[in-house]
Amino acid sequence: MTSNKYIVRQPIKNQSSQIIGYEIRYYGENQAYSSEGPTSSDFAAADAIYSFLTQNTDKVLKGSLNFMTFTTNLLMKKTPKLFSPEDLVIQVDDSVIIHPLAMHFVERYAKDGYKVAVNE
Repeated sequence: MTSNKYIVRQPIKNQSSQIIGYEIRYYGENQAYSSEGPTSSDFAAADAIYSFLTQNTDKVLKGSLNFMTFTTNLLMKKTPKLFSPEDLVIQVDDSVIIHPLAMHFVERYAKDGYKVAVNE
C-alpha cells in the first residue's frame, strides 16, 4: 500500500469571489501538524514541505499572498524566509504558542515584517 502525500494551494476569496491569497496545506498519511508534540512524522513532513517550497517558491508561490500553518520544526528550519514578508502570513496553533523556542522564532519573524495569525 502506498501513502499519498500532497501539498495543496487552496484559494482564499473575498466576498466578491476575487482570490486574495492562498492557503498552503500539507496532506498525507502522517499529518505535519500534530498537537501531540514532535514525532518522527513531524520531522519527515517538515522536510517534505521545506523541499517542496525550496523548489517552488520562485515559480508558483511568488507574488501572491500565502497563508501557511507553521510547526516548530518548520520555524526552526527558517522556512518563512523562503517567502518575502509581503507574500506570507505565518499561521501558528496552540502547540507553537506554548513552545518557548518556537515563540522566539515567531517574534523574530514579526520583527522582520512578517504577518502572524493564530489558528482558532
